[in-house]
Amino acid sequence: MAYYIRRLLAMLLSLTACLSAVFGGTAVTPWRADDGEPRINDISGDSNLSPSVLLASALSNGVQCVYVNEKRTAYKMANRNMALIHTLGKYGNGATLTNAAGEAYIRNSFDAWCRDADGRVWRASESDQAGRVNTIRLGKYYYDVHVRDYDLTPGAFKVDKEFHVWADRLYLQYSLFADEAMHGPEAFGAEIRIPAADVAAVEIKDAAGEHTDLTADPETVRYAAFDIAGVGVVGFIPPESGETRSLAVT
Repeated sequence: MAYYIRRLLAMLLSLTACLSAVFGGTAVTPWRADDGEPRINDISGDSNLSPSVLLASALSNGVQCVYVNEKRTAYKMANRNMALIHTLGKYGNGATLTNAAGEAYIRNSFDAWCRDADGRVWRASESDQAGRVNTIRLGKYYYDVHVRDYDLTPGAFKVDKEFHVWADRLYLQYSLFADEAMHGPEAFGAEIRIPAADVAAVEIKDAAGEHTDLTADPETVRYAAFDIAGVGVVGFIPPESGETRSLAVT
């Protein structure tokens, strides 16, 4: 019996030595080129999944969302192509969209509005209550940011601006919530204002084709793109889910 125990201990010690040889020792650092940059292997032709792997690597950690100061007066959502800074104060709140270099496409806009049964229009930018931010989900590739609590029709509705921030794009989704059971509103939407003097060219596509003027059918718009002079092109694409009833450019 003692012989088998000694033999078992010897086998365990041998296995431990093998594991130490495989997993132990000094840490292995990535091989670097002479200029100090990490060497990236070209896997583009390895398999059908290679493009997805390379894209995921390129977009990794491409999103960053932070408050702009310790007083939390605004919140910045940035990716590799753009940044959107949303102020969180009461009257006059809005968002500015810039390119990666900080040049503005759109200034102090991205408003939400609703129209009540009496025809009055109420705007989130005129809210007498400050906004707050909740980041619901976040990771290496995506942030789900909500800017909440702006009043639409005082004491009746509040708006939730949801921003789906990816490393290469930004989705907007606005929702309206009632404080209590009630009728209305008659209409609800988002409004983005761009001064006409800033626009060098425009292209809008609807069911009839592409337009370089404002004659597109709002009910069938597929996209609207604006060339902002000296900055670049910014575009808006409504989802095909039917949740956006129309996109009007006026």
